[in-house]
Amino acid sequence: MAYLILFSAFCYCFPFYNTFFWWLIFLFPTSLAYLAIQNKLTFPGIILWAFFVMSCHLAPIITGFFDIHTGAVGPIVFLVYTVCITATILWCIAKFTQLGATYISRAMIWAIGFGLYLILIDQYLLIFFGHLEGLIFLNPLVVLPSQLLTIISTLGLNGSLLLFSLTTSTAALGFSKNKLLLLLSMLPWVVIYYLAPATVEKKYPEIAHIPIMCRSKKPEIIIAHYVNNIFQYHPKIELIILPESACNHKPNSSFDFPIITGITEKSPSQKINKLSFISSDQSHDYVKKHAIPFAEYIPSFFYWSSHKIPLYTSQNKHPLWQIKPDFCVVPYICSELFFNHNPDDPFDAPILALCNDWWFKMPHFKKLMALAARLRAMQWNRAIIYISYSYAQIFDQFGHGHPIATTPSDLWIE
Repeated sequence: MAYLILFSAFCYCFPFYNTFFWWLIFLFPTSLAYLAIQNKLTFPGIILWAFFVMSCHLAPIITGFFDIHTGAVGPIVFLVYTVCITATILWCIAKFTQLGATYISRAMIWAIGFGLYLILIDQYLLIFFGHLEGLIFLNPLVVLPSQLLTIISTLGLNGSLLLFSLTTSTAALGFSKNKLLLLLSMLPWVVIYYLAPATVEKKYPEIAHIPIMCRSKKPEIIIAHYVNNIFQYHPKIELIILPESACNHKPNSSFDFPIITGITEKSPSQKINKLSFISSDQSHDYVKKHAIPFAEYIPSFFYWSSHKIPLYTSQNKHPLWQIKPDFCVVPYICSELFFNHNPDDPFDAPILALCNDWWFKMPHFKKLMALAARLRAMQWNRAIIYISYSYAQIFDQFGHGHPIATTPSDLWIE
């Protein structure tokens, strides 16, 4: 049954690389459920599945770790850790599944167990690295069309994952029992798709996106150059946004228009990742609160790592920035959006999420980050203004994307 193991792993991974094949994501749990129900899911098979899946899913993150010189030990340990955690949990679920006396009872046990596994990976995978958080980029719902994700508003993200596991596990009964179950198991998703609300046109402020990395000590000169070009084609722009870590120095001149930019400041002992909001009458800074394991901090037991400059993190709360009288945003910096299961602020204003996808060399992962932001918008029932070097879009609470003005990406200014 090794071909079913590999088929399942392929169906779990390939849609993340090419979202046109999103429908394959419904097939990967079905193969595992069938093997578990038939008591043919062996531990070597589970190890093979876990290694294949985690290697494919984590490849962009691991190669990114290498690019920012965190050393080779951390990324390798991280991969081994995720493989071992996944294999151990799935092996326990497979054993519990055999407690069922009938195929149907086994399918129900597997469905509940596998749904809890998906929730654990999404929310608690990194618990042993000092944070009670998971990895949203392993969540199979990320690649689904927004029409199917509207169920999140009713069931929540956890309930939607359980529904996903229940329907795909029930489909496995179609191989051993009634073939009609294969169709009936997908019926809830068909209903969800056709009952999805239509796109609601909503007026957002005119926002421009400047995807540059400016390493000049006077970034205001370079920013002004790009702004002049933008206003030639978009004269009604009300806000200019640069991505996370766009500048090494804070622009020191007042602009006639609001501008928000990411800034990375380095000293011999620490690094500060922050956002700056600058306009003609105000200036505010927000310092990042969350650090990413192996990228912005190294767990204490990796004392041999070559990555010696930790990220300074603030304990301040997310502020509410008033861009214009009728428009406010709450700033988030990259991992604060992806690693928080719930919003970390008391407001209901749109979230402005500035992200750095520059250090991910695989294009599919840059798109995956934008899709994860879309999922968060639906999960938190809040509009999210997502700004990175490759993507810039406003996602409303229904997952609908609203474009903003942008300049060509992949620009680097020494």
